[in-house]
Amino acid sequence: MTRIGILSEFDVSSSWARSTNLHHMVQAVASLCDAIVPYGPLQARGDRLRGALATASRRLRPEGRYSPHYSLRRGRRLAHSAREHFERDPTDLVLAPKGSAITAHLELPVPLVYESDATFALLEGYYPSATGLSARSARAAHELERRSFARASALVFHTRWAAESAIRDYGADPAKVHVIPIGANLDPRELPGPDALAQRSVEGPCRLLFVGVEWERKGGPQALAALDALTRKGIDAELTVVGCAPPPGVHHPRLRRARYLSKAVPTERRELMRLFSEATFLLVPTRAECFGCVFAEASAWGVPSLTTFTGGVPEVVEDGVNGFTLPLEATGEDFAERIARLLEDPARYAALVRTTRARYDAEFTWEVWAQRFGERVLAPLLGERSG
Repeated sequence: MTRIGILSEFDVSSSWARSTNLHHMVQAVASLCDAIVPYGPLQARGDRLRGALATASRRLRPEGRYSPHYSLRRGRRLAHSAREHFERDPTDLVLAPKGSAITAHLELPVPLVYESDATFALLEGYYPSATGLSARSARAAHELERRSFARASALVFHTRWAAESAIRDYGADPAKVHVIPIGANLDPRELPGPDALAQRSVEGPCRLLFVGVEWERKGGPQALAALDALTRKGIDAELTVVGCAPPPGVHHPRLRRARYLSKAVPTERRELMRLFSEATFLLVPTRAECFGCVFAEASAWGVPSLTTFTGGVPEVVEDGVNGFTLPLEATGEDFAERIARLLEDPARYAALVRTTRARYDAEFTWEVWAQRFGERVLAPLLGERSG
């Protein structure tokens, strides 16, 4: 009987988790073993105080701010808590998604698998949340990564972009580094079949869908500029924004706001699925992105993505297959030109819809992820028990 433990600072059974890739990953791992044992949500003594200090630091020192997540002392306390959980209910292997804060000081008598979409070396100066940290927090973040990568039995990353950083920036052993793209956070039973996909066309309004919780980082201004350029060309286009609100004063007669829609709430999930089903393109000209699960989700609906060549995105959106990546410096006019050319060629758009869905089926389902994780990670570490 194979049992796998899941280390997390979050409750993997919560309604919030059910709308994230953490929940889907746990379900995929569950299909490969006899039992899943959640070790968490893990907390360290003093977390509430550290959170208050971090809030004050953001207000008083936007540059050189303190981060409660990147703390060696907190890492030791999390590791102690994780070890206590394990000793109360041992498993054959432990998986730690994005768990460097937990695993850096964790010693276990069973294989430990670390999983993530990036390294701190990639995030620093790239993601707003990892920019402007104090020297102490940054040093701690790098040390947590280095120790975690050295301690893990296997390292699983979503992209080569992240995997290569683990090897290059932290000296991770290439033999234990694996690249396995995650799946889309969707219920396959809700996805369109071949007949529905065949009905997608460029007839009618060009419906652009922008999905993201950070307007600036996800390229909201560029998406809005693309909408403006399309309407100036006389193209009947509209842009629906999901997940965030444009800043006050940002208006356009063809801009639609759909607020944040949680997949954990049935009515909101259905609304999000409706928007995907009606979209002509997903338009997310992101400024910084590790993977971009929304591109995998759009692919599941046969919706081509228009985005930027940055971070791990080019490994998710393959030019001419499930969308196009434009240079990071591309303007709204550049995106509008690409969209206009596709709208002028219905046959090319129809073919793009088909290859978009085919890429999802081949690369971005959790069934595919589970198969790869089982073959590349569990089988070598657990042998016959992984079967």
